[in-house]
Amino acid sequence: MYYAVSNIVITRKRYLLPGAIFASLSLFILSHVFGLYVKYFIPKVSEYCWLASFVVLMFWLVFLARIIILGGMINSIIMEYFTGVKPIIRDQQLYLWMKNKKEKLELKRKK
Repeated sequence: MYYAVSNIVITRKRYLLPGAIFASLSLFILSHVFGLYVKYFIPKVSEYCWLASFVVLMFWLVFLARIIILGGMINSIIMEYFTGVKPIIRDQQLYLWMKNKKEKLELKRKK
């Protein structure tokens, strides 16, 4: 997921592992903590059970998104630390490629 969907270009796949491991372990812990929360809290609120379930689901989705984004940030920071090169944004890479092609076409037309 971090290789295909990431906003930056990851040069080697070994830089994907730390963020993926962090996200996997965090999601595992988050799911168990929210499972315990739902198990012990929701039955106590019998009148508003559907509302409490909805709120808990929204919190879980927010935390899930933050963990996934944090895993991607960890990958980016680790890659920058070990390579010493700032990550290239995918749109920027496409822009530079198109600019390079355009310059080559203009050079051919001038000749």
